[in-house]
Amino acid sequence: NNTPTKVPPYYLYNCNHNIEKATKMYAETQKWRKVNKIWKVHARPHPFFHEIKKAYPHYLHGYSKQGHPIVYEQPGRMNLKQLFRETECTVEDMVHHFTFFQEFAQNVVCFRENVRSKIDLSLQQQGKEDLVGYDIGTMVVLDIKGISPTFLSTDVLKYLKENGDINNNYYPMNVKRACIANIPFWLAGSYSYANRFLPESVAVSMMSSSKSAAEGGLRDFVDDDQIPKEYGGSSPYKLGEHPLEIELCKIGAEAAQRNSEEEEEDEEEEEDVMVGVSDIEEGIVQSPNEPENHQKEGQGGEENFGLQQRGGMNISNDESSNHSTFLEEPLL
Repeated sequence: NNTPTKVPPYYLYNCNHNIEKATKMYAETQKWRKVNKIWKVHARPHPFFHEIKKAYPHYLHGYSKQGHPIVYEQPGRMNLKQLFRETECTVEDMVHHFTFFQEFAQNVVCFRENVRSKIDLSLQQQGKEDLVGYDIGTMVVLDIKGISPTFLSTDVLKYLKENGDINNNYYPMNVKRACIANIPFWLAGSYSYANRFLPESVAVSMMSSSKSAAEGGLRDFVDDDQIPKEYGGSSPYKLGEHPLEIELCKIGAEAAQRNSEEEEEDEEEEEDVMVGVSDIEEGIVQSPNEPENHQKEGQGGEENFGLQQRGGMNISNDESSNHSTFLEEPLL
């Protein structure tokens, strides 16, 4: 069977339906995910999870009107310069954290039944039926209160660049919208600073700095009960205490306790069952443990070990599950 792997439709959207370009981008993403072990990122050590969360405040809280989880980022409170200076945390550790976070928000949260159904309904209402079952991503509220050019250093700029490159190259169309809040007067009307943090294709909304985020335009995209009180909404949860954030931090705490020796032992066990990813991608052989009719790309059901696979990760359909597990070779 020499039939090429089907390119997910959002790659085609991202590449303006240029099949050759989308196919190349998809193949490069598969390679990146395998080489960097993105498909099992939640099972790998993450020793600086807590330090990074403290040095760069960012939180999952609620859902947009289209159903995507919302990320609140506060670069005005970041202290990455001190993190790099006073700890052994590196730019590579920050990049690992970025993928750790993205995989949870997108490949775990977005494929839970209640979230998936709302995203898919929104897609149908927009006439984008071809994205139903595939579309994932987040909405970002970027609070730049207190931001200053002095916060930036060579390492911080390097991280922001690598972060942007990963977003653009391997998470196409993942940020659905960015709302910029608490804009200082010296940045009013400027998109240049926001662009350091966001993919090139993101629709950006600049919200009034004289009002709360909710009053300044956030309610156009988010229901009031999904907006934390800190930003003028009526969510019952404080920022940092939403169930999504609590769940993420639980996974992070487990990863922070995991050591590299455990990862090496896991990899030795995996080698006994691994099959060459290129053979799997080309349909020459099946993945380990994969039934003949196993469906790919988030279309699987109960027959797939009770797991739903998306982006090379196996996501539990159980709402109480808090991370992905490795069952087979990554396909995205």
